[in-house]
Amino acid sequence: MKNNKKINAQYDVKNEIGGEMMRWLDHVCDIKDSIGSDWDALDPLQKICLYWLMGNICASSEIRLFDCDSSDYSKQILDEFPVRREAENLAEFSDTLTSAWSPLKKFLGLSCGKKTGTYQLLSAEGEFSKECRARLEKAGAMDFLAVSHTIGNFMPVPRGFNCARTGYTGAPDYLAAYDQTDLCLMAIKEYYDIHTSHDPNRDQTIPDTDPLRKLFCIKSRDEGKREISYAKAWLDHFGCWRTFVEKNMLLSMVDENYLPIPFFPGHSLEIPYPDNDEDWKTFFSTAARLIRERSEHIVNSIAKVALN
Repeated sequence: MKNNKKINAQYDVKNEIGGEMMRWLDHVCDIKDSIGSDWDALDPLQKICLYWLMGNICASSEIRLFDCDSSDYSKQILDEFPVRREAENLAEFSDTLTSAWSPLKKFLGLSCGKKTGTYQLLSAEGEFSKECRARLEKAGAMDFLAVSHTIGNFMPVPRGFNCARTGYTGAPDYLAAYDQTDLCLMAIKEYYDIHTSHDPNRDQTIPDTDPLRKLFCIKSRDEGKREISYAKAWLDHFGCWRTFVEKNMLLSMVDENYLPIPFFPGHSLEIPYPDNDEDWKTFFSTAARLIRERSEHIVNSIAKVALN
């Protein structure tokens, strides 16, 4: 490690700025009066809501521009990844692999960008908030929210990858729907399958960039050229799918055959979210388990390197 700051697999990176966010609430008294002033006393849903509000409406640029996946704490860990040591310019940015906010909105039926519902959830008072909390508890979503900003949900990525994967180059209905680890890995594996295939029977008319175009929601050949070029250089650096998985400490996200583990049966780019309660339970529990396992793997791997 480049510094002596202790790393912890369970550490919520939002804690880095929790105190500042609570002080910001001094200016939003109607919320603060109902939740108090102790960041550590907030539940995972309140922390996610406050983090979202902070990033969207806080006037302080220092607080508003804080991002968990690129915080000082995250950076000291992600800098230990092989790609940062071998070719840092290929993966100088960071990404949160599975969005917490996007599936939360989808599950609860919140409108994108609406602050009213977020304020209500943050306050933990009122019928709307109580009903949402009951649904989240029943689905096991609170555990997922609790680990969504731990180190197992972050990874070094190339320039443009983060924004492109949330669908900014595509139609609004795809906005952030693909911002999930398993879907991302499915597309990357497909890229390697095409790019490294020596099968003479393979359809040679399918460009190896097609999986990236789907992941980035790119509809035309003129869109996303820069993002795709950065992504190709990054992926080609690893050479093959297995090396990509191993060097990015993603073993917990794949099965014994190196296939990405889906968050629920049938999960795909065509079906980005569950459509029933049972699959939502599976989605939240699987995502939480895999993030937690990857956090442990990252911390243990870095500790072993430090001992050598």
